[in-house]
Amino acid sequence: MAKTASPLNRNFLILFALVLAAVEVGGRKDMQDFEYTKDVHKLMPVDLEGSSTMVNPTLVTIDDGAVCLSGKPAAYYLLPGYDTGITNWLVYLNGGGWCQNVIDCQYYITHRGLDQDAIPVSFQSFDDILSDNRDHNPGFYNWNKVSIRYCDGSSFTGSSEIIENGTTYYFRGARIFKAVMQELLAKGMASADNI
Repeated sequence: MAKTASPLNRNFLILFALVLAAVEVGGRKDMQDFEYTKDVHKLMPVDLEGSSTMVNPTLVTIDDGAVCLSGKPAAYYLLPGYDTGITNWLVYLNGGGWCQNVIDCQYYITHRGLDQDAIPVSFQSFDDILSDNRDHNPGFYNWNKVSIRYCDGSSFTGSSEIIENGTTYYFRGARIFKAVMQELLAKGMASADNI
C-alpha cells in the first residue's frame, strides 16, 4: 500500500519549496540589476541610509587579452581615498561562481550581461567594508577602495580560451587581475602604506 503524505507534511513541503524558490530568485539579484550605458567615467553618490555609494566602472585595458568570458572588456570600480586614507588600499575581488561546462558558460554570459555591447553602470554598490561612511566603516571609510568585477567564470585564475560549437569562451581571469593591478599601481598603489 502506497503511503501518502499527511496534509501537514504536504503543506510543509510546499512552504519549503516556496522559500527555496524565493531564496534562489533573491540570491540572483546581482545577475538581474544591470543598467547599461556607454558613459563610464563618473561616480554617482546614492544615499541608502547614508552607508552606500554607487561607483561606475573603469574599463580594463585589453592589450594583453584581459577580457571577460564573452570577450567583452573587463571592469573594476575605484572609489578614491582621501585624508589619512589616501595611501591605503582595499582591493575586493567579487565572487560569482564558476561555469562548469558550455551550457553553464553561456548561461553565465547571458545572465551577467556579458553579451551586451555596452558597459554595466551602477552595478557596484560600495557599502559594508567598501563604504565611505565613517560611522558604518570606521576602519576603512577613507581608504582607496577597489572592487574588481568578476566576469571570467574561473575566479581570476585563467589565461586561456576555448572554442565550443563556434563560440569562443575566454577564461582570462589571471590576465584581468594582472591588468587591474598594473593600472592601480600606476594610480598610486605602488606607494601604498597598507594594502
